[in-house]
Amino acid sequence: MAKSSTGENSRKRGSIRARGNALQVRVYAGVDPVTGKPSYLTETVRGTDKAA
Repeated sequence: MAKSSTGENSRKRGSIRARGNALQVRVYAGVDPVTGKPSYLTETVRGTDKAA
């Protein structure tokens, strides 16, 4: 049975930060098989936290 991602033993896999008049969401996407470096997906959402 799969564990819930909101459970007590879950770990942080991304972040949300304010960037001027927008929010930037950054999520871990695994390791790049060629370089061996961590890979992240980033998306910017316009507006404040309430509007977004």
